[in-house]
Amino acid sequence: MRTILLLSLCLLSGCAGYRSGSLFPQGARRIAVPIFENETFFRLIEVDLTRSICDELRSRPGIHVTSEADADIILEGVITDVDQRVLAITKRDRATESSATTSVKCRVIDAKTRKVLKDFTEKKRIDFALATGEGLQTAQREAFYELAREIVYQLEADW
Repeated sequence: MRTILLLSLCLLSGCAGYRSGSLFPQGARRIAVPIFENETFFRLIEVDLTRSICDELRSRPGIHVTSEADADIILEGVITDVDQRVLAITKRDRATESSATTSVKCRVIDAKTRKVLKDFTEKKRIDFALATGEGLQTAQREAFYELAREIVYQLEADW
């Protein structure tokens, strides 16, 4: 009897974190992602971030990125800040290591009713070494990939 109970617990614990059904609310499967707004002085980063989010969404089974007219839900966002900092310098005051933190506000809207279903903020910091040839563009590309994953995780959570 103890063996059967222990085996049952082991099998059930293997399902922890597994989720069946839709990842989005009320069976929504079609999502529109308009180009995010950009409140920073860094040009065209909104295009790269939006592309990363769409790529991450397309990697999820059963989710279709579409136009607003065909969508069940809409993900809107604003890049509110990009903060670049020097982390280390040489004796001659040249930066050798820096960081960039990107902050994004998002909201999910029901495409039919225009009701806001969820809003949240994500922030991602990426460190990069200038001495190895990494730069702000490389760091932003990595940050956008990570931000896209975090944003999609937020879309999947707590409906």
